[in-house]
Amino acid sequence: PFVDDSKVGIHGISWGGLITSTVIGIDTRFAFAIPSYGCGHMWDGIGKWQENISDAGGTDYYKNVWDAMLWLENATLPIMWLSWPKENNFNIDSQANSYNKAPGTRMVSLIPDMRHSQAFTWRRADSYDFADSIVGNNSSSTGISTNNPWCLEKSRSLVGDQITVEFESTRTLTGASLIYTNQMGSTTFMDWPSVAVDSFAETSPGSGIWQITATLPSDANGWFVNVTADTSISTTAYLPGETTYFSNTVYASSRLQEVVTVQPPSTVELALSETATSVTGNARVDFTAIHNLEITSVDFVNETHPSAFSTDEEFTFGLITGTPFQVTFDNSVAGLNLGESATAILRLTWVALDNVTTSTIDIPLSAIVDNSQAVIFIWDGNGSNLRWTTAENWVNDTVPPTNSQTPYTEVIISDAGGFTSSNTYANFSLKSLTFDDSIDDSFTLNIFRASSFVRTLTFDHGGNNASLDVNAGSSGNILISDFDTTASLILNNSLDLAHNGTGTLTLDLAIAEQSGEANGITSSGSGSVIFQGTNHYNGDTIVEAGTSTMDASSSLNFVPSSNGTSNQLAGLPSGTGTIHLNGAINLNLSTADSTEGNSWLLIDDTNLNVSYDSETFSVNSSLGAFTNNSGVWTFDAGGQIWTFTQATGILEISGNPYDTWAASSFTHPFTSTSPTEDPDNDGLPNLLEFVLGGDPTISQNGIGLSVTRSGSNFQMTFRRSDLSKASPAADLVIEASNDLTFTTPANDITIGNTSDNGPIGPLQASYTVANSAAFDTVTVIIPMNTMADQLFVRLAVSQP
Repeated sequence: PFVDDSKVGIHGISWGGLITSTVIGIDTRFAFAIPSYGCGHMWDGIGKWQENISDAGGTDYYKNVWDAMLWLENATLPIMWLSWPKENNFNIDSQANSYNKAPGTRMVSLIPDMRHSQAFTWRRADSYDFADSIVGNNSSSTGISTNNPWCLEKSRSLVGDQITVEFESTRTLTGASLIYTNQMGSTTFMDWPSVAVDSFAETSPGSGIWQITATLPSDANGWFVNVTADTSISTTAYLPGETTYFSNTVYASSRLQEVVTVQPPSTVELALSETATSVTGNARVDFTAIHNLEITSVDFVNETHPSAFSTDEEFTFGLITGTPFQVTFDNSVAGLNLGESATAILRLTWVALDNVTTSTIDIPLSAIVDNSQAVIFIWDGNGSNLRWTTAENWVNDTVPPTNSQTPYTEVIISDAGGFTSSNTYANFSLKSLTFDDSIDDSFTLNIFRASSFVRTLTFDHGGNNASLDVNAGSSGNILISDFDTTASLILNNSLDLAHNGTGTLTLDLAIAEQSGEANGITSSGSGSVIFQGTNHYNGDTIVEAGTSTMDASSSLNFVPSSNGTSNQLAGLPSGTGTIHLNGAINLNLSTADSTEGNSWLLIDDTNLNVSYDSETFSVNSSLGAFTNNSGVWTFDAGGQIWTFTQATGILEISGNPYDTWAASSFTHPFTSTSPTEDPDNDGLPNLLEFVLGGDPTISQNGIGLSVTRSGSNFQMTFRRSDLSKASPAADLVIEASNDLTFTTPANDITIGNTSDNGPIGPLQASYTVANSAAFDTVTVIIPMNTMADQLFVRLAVSQP
């Protein structure tokens, strides 16, 4: 009772911010609170929190006993929620859930590039300014009214793509910006670019109401508006040994807004045989959001057979885009006979960041009894030979039929009988292939050809995803191989590959797809997957988790078509996948729109760890092989330059810069555009005119090298056009020689795009590059004391 609750607040940083978020919902005596970084709604936290909370008693236990969201509705005091957009421990959408739950005055401050630590909080003026404006310690930091800070969001709206936000402030606001993202997952790895607003002004002089309007980019799935002001305190009175803050600018933010776009889910089709009592399949929802969708209820509606469909998915970590979850149909409830079917709608209700607004997602479900569906065959290796077609290798002596008989076969491989390989010797079509946890040594599944007949293993699930699984507990290395023949693995549908064993799964054969389709592979699980074949499938390759390796002998196919449209190698939001590209990527450019300026994102590392083997990785195409220059691969297709850049994963097409220049520069007839010709007879061939920015049709003086003495240095100056630096850039070399033979290449000075302060070579040369408009000014310095009695220099230009 002796504590002055009109002056004392509570401030916590990181996990201390989470504790602060909890305490203020229990003890209401504080004058104010400042949770920094940490917050509530951590049951669906990303990364280490999921594991740690699970280890500490279970996520449900944490959610229902410990999370701050349980008490925040009692927090009526003024609160400043302090963080930054790329916060690396507490996703800012969880922070938004938290401050939207607390009914008291809320000030949000998301400071660009703030970073995470006590120092980055304490050495900013923002929290002190907030506290002063609440408790009245600083006449320069006054609140809008009692128990209100110096700045608050007053209103916000989004109509179409037009944003309008109003702030009320007791001091002049100095700037405003729109900050948004078009990515998903952990905010640590998301880009939050700042966009200039359309308008920013006080609604009337002295009103203290500031209105900001802005246009939201069409691909945005999250946004907020920041405003700035000058701090009211310039020295760090509370920090011993520190005299200044990191910045004299303080920030106020509008509440984080999420733009959710849900792709209508396709029907989940479940099929079971007449003798089966139940069947389980995967459902998935694709959407864009900041991270996940919090599911508040799961209902089955419009059921033709009530209670026959069910799911055990509790959506503990929310709904994750593209991540499958299981739906079960129980025919002991439905009582369907052969040929009969049942339908229902799985309705997921999710709540927005405001913890109030709800929306629903309807997933159509169907189930049918069909004896050709979901027949399970189990290999146990009890037979006398290793052939797939030998009945005694299978439980009940029942061999899976070939693909001409039943397209939806489930096969489970077990080496419990001691056999560690199987040879198919025939074509087979499977819905699923599972290696169970009894695989504790190497197991090889060989697909062969006989004479000229090519054998195939086909994955076909009638329009649904097929599956290839290695169960947890399997410790052996598994090889699916064509045994050095031309056998193939065919994707009639996309393939979900889940490797949860501790060994490796190696696909040593070509993977293709049904003609005319674009089926892909999604790899998940903790295991290591190795691709060793020449793969021709044209769908996406998604590495959600685990490690995949494209071996040095393997290749991956990409089929760019219209601008921006192609299959991709990528991860999934919140994914942890890694891919090592040791082989080749093959680009089928036969259908690509080769309009200059077009580009395709082939390898998206937003949610995927990607590495390239510098010795074995290569880029090939239907037009020819690409040439590598430090991770930038190019191919000249008759003046059109195709470029694949490892750092971005982007394939793009451009014209040869020289050809582009020549097409617009030779306006006079009867002039040759050859790089070596000099139609204007000014001593500068066309290629030099291109580099120096001259007119190849008019004789010009003064655009060549300028040579002068500068103190004890020999100085050369010339200009270089920006166009000549475009890929593939013209190569520039200052050749220096003791005589006019220019036979001393050790003295040569290669001119790059940025300054090199030397020393370069025996001459101890250096150069600087200064950019202005469309040209660089290149200045080359050679100390005269490094020269021989005489030195000759010239500018040599060549095209790669």
